[in-house]
Amino acid sequence: MKRVIFLVMLLLLMVGCRQSQQEGEAGTAELTIELMEPAAPTMSGDTEMVVRVTDAAGTAVDDATINIKGDMTHAGMMPVLANAAGGSDGLYAVPFAWTMTGDWVVTVRATLLDGTWSEQQFDLTVSE
Repeated sequence: MKRVIFLVMLLLLMVGCRQSQQEGEAGTAELTIELMEPAAPTMSGDTEMVVRVTDAAGTAVDDATINIKGDMTHAGMMPVLANAAGGSDGLYAVPFAWTMTGDWVVTVRATLLDGTWSEQQFDLTVSE
């Protein structure tokens, strides 16, 4: 009886992992995301990030929505969120407000009109 229960649990675990993998792959697009200008991150607050998005052939993508999430590398800080839409020559200017100095992980997600997306993370240090 214990073997049957173990086999059923193992089968359920395998099926669950397989489904989550397929869901993640279905939403991705082949895009390159570059952080062109973190605008010399400072504690002063309001800055602008310039993000470049290109497709697999290297062609500029102008019809994406850009979402940026900035997280401090230490616990206890609220993330900073920003977004922009409609690029020009694949460049998107995204207003962004640094809340303090220190090490940040910035995640940039570009979502196309068909719902597919690509995501890239950048490590930045904000200094005074």
